[in-house]
Amino acid sequence: MKNSVLYITKEEINKIKSESKDKVFIAEIDGDKINCWEDYWIAMSKLFSFPELPAYMKPDYNSYYDIMTDLSWIDTDSIILIINKFTLFLKGEHALKDDIIKNFKDYLLPFWEEEVETTVVDGKKKSFCVYLID
Repeated sequence: MKNSVLYITKEEINKIKSESKDKVFIAEIDGDKINCWEDYWIAMSKLFSFPELPAYMKPDYNSYYDIMTDLSWIDTDSIILIINKFTLFLKGEHALKDDIIKNFKDYLLPFWEEEVETTVVDGKKKSFCVYLID
């Protein structure tokens, strides 16, 4: 399957999760608890076990991108991010919500699908899908 962002149902994600079990790294966000960039950063940091940032770095978009294109500590070849209650995810931050999804579609998912092999020493492709559920 091509790395992608897809809207799916709860039933579909339950089927994917039950079929995946130990072969896939699965991270789930409760969209109704993410209201701003800081909430998103904290949730992703916990779910993906972000490394501690050096003192000179801030938890901003550049740091986020750097970390999300590393993920060397995740030892599976497949990653799933599930955003539940997507309608409520960043409800008051429409531009940020659009930017995050666009970043996955245009940069992060293509990176893991192809670019990692040519830009990272010993880089390996990963299947990476983002599922949006209401």
